[in-house]
Amino acid sequence: MAEETEIFWESGLADGSVRAREFSPAGFWIRFAASVVDNVFLLFVGTVVVFIAAMLWGSRVETSVVLRASLTAFNLVFGALYYILLHWLFGQTLGKVLLRLKVVTLSGRAVTLRRSVLRWVGYVLSLLPLFAGYVLAGVRSDKRALHDLVARTRVVRL
Repeated sequence: MAEETEIFWESGLADGSVRAREFSPAGFWIRFAASVVDNVFLLFVGTVVVFIAAMLWGSRVETSVVLRASLTAFNLVFGALYYILLHWLFGQTLGKVLLRLKVVTLSGRAVTLRRSVLRWVGYVLSLLPLFAGYVLAGVRSDKRALHDLVARTRVVRL
């Protein structure tokens, strides 16, 4: 089956002009690989934060409910901000940069902060039940997962 391409508008060129460009939708497995890269990065950051906390507070990190809750809250907030801000500001997380993918609106434009937040909410919804929202990217012809549908976005290959 031939991969579909769509024409989107690429703006922000040096001279302020806009030009048409073709993009192919990113499939399930390449998106999954980008997600693995992102999650390895987030795990690394979380581990570094726990290590620093252990250096500062010693064994209290393991025994203090407040410290454990604070570290968990940090990881959740950092993870949310990672996806929301990087998609809004650049259209790409680290994993998407490495695999040459980008999140755009259905018309091919940059994602707004509102859409980026909606996309993150869609990530949470995609987890339930059993990652079913993510599987949609593997079975839909347009390769969009639940979070793409919620935010009216798509992931394209650059």
